[in-house]
Amino acid sequence: MKKSFGYYDMGRIAVHCYLIKNGVRAGASATIRKENLDSALQDIADDELYCFHYPQGDTHVHICIFKHKHVEDIIKRIYKCEDDILSTWCFGKLFGYSEQSIGQCLDYGEEKEPV
Repeated sequence: MKKSFGYYDMGRIAVHCYLIKNGVRAGASATIRKENLDSALQDIADDELYCFHYPQGDTHVHICIFKHKHVEDIIKRIYKCEDDILSTWCFGKLFGYSEQSIGQCLDYGEEKEPV
């Protein structure tokens, strides 16, 4: 079990690190409480992963976790893009979501039959 910071944040960071370290996802992101940031950063470093973070409101930070340094540039570049179908699809693929899940996020509803 990971170190003693908020159980909810602890579980999310542990799962993200496991999936990234084992190649299931190229990256992941989460919003955690500021007081848990130091413990989260240590756990990420212990798993030999990279991350960056930025404030999200007064009490939370948004953290992005990845294994390969080039993924940081990709994430930061997508964040600069307008929120559209391409950025949503890129994030979905980067964070390991299926085409069906991405389509639902984009509010495409049911998959259409191929023509």
